[in-house]
Amino acid sequence: SALLVFPFILFSYLAGQLADKCDKARMVTYTKIAEVGIMLVAWWGFHTNNIYLLMFMLFVSGTHSTFFGPIKYSILPDHLRPGELLAGNGFVSGGTYLGILGGLIAGGLLIDLPYNTIGFTAVGIAV
Repeated sequence: SALLVFPFILFSYLAGQLADKCDKARMVTYTKIAEVGIMLVAWWGFHTNNIYLLMFMLFVSGTHSTFFGPIKYSILPDHLRPGELLAGNGFVSGGTYLGILGGLIAGGLLIDLPYNTIGFTAVGIAV
């Protein structure tokens, strides 16, 4: 858990500054491309049963989430009318929490399946 949360402590300030200074649409694209790469490396970690690689990728995934978080909220005013902003924030927050819950449930169910099913699923969802 610490490997996933520690990047939020380390990089939140930098992530917020980047979300303010950079083109948000481009940052969304870059972070989503990075997510696919992260999941491909995690797939390899599951395939080879390399716990050290998987732990490192957990830290990298937390870092990815740290940078994607401010971007997903800061882009909303560019695409929503002022009266829609609160609802948009609610939908993004709700979708985030549903994704986390779904991932926890799916991960628990998929981890025991053969042929690196969890790795394939992670890459497929990222794509």
